Amino acid sequence: MYIEAYHLTVNRVVSLWALGTIGILLLGVMISIYKKNFPLFRYGVMVVSVCYLILSFSHMDYFIADYDLKKISENEPYFLNTDTYASEGEEGYYNTTSLDYVIWLSSDAAPAIARYDGAWKKDYEDRMKDMYGEESIRKFNLSHHIALKNIK
Repeated sequence: MYIEAYHLTVNRVVSLWALGTIGILLLGVMISIYKKNFPLFRYGVMVVSVCYLILSFSHMDYFIADYDLKKISENEPYFLNTDTYASEGEEGYYNTTSLDYVIWLSSDAAPAIARYDGAWKKDYEDRMKDMYGEESIRKFNLSHHIALKNIK
């Protein structure tokens, strides 16, 4: 309910990941209580390693942007399609930080953001161009390349 009301953030995803990992670890503890020769330490190392790898390779920012923008477009579609992106205190300012949060996500979020229109999107595109516009082959990063391709 909390995520539905206030949308996703990196901290919320990491908290859910930690709860899931702890739940799986506790399952191993319960097994070790009934099975005395259960290798609990090895099990714990394996669970934490696998869960960490899943989190690391999950492109979390893409899923956050996709979820948040879908929820905003379902509830307040006029905030996504506005021609002007008002600053705080101005008329038309979107009072929650969800849209501002999405703008500051990493280059992994670009494919999700590319599906929407609005003045807020220009802020994200400008930031991506400033950060990754002139990268040499030595500094090549696939996420940055995909982001630049999506915003052009």
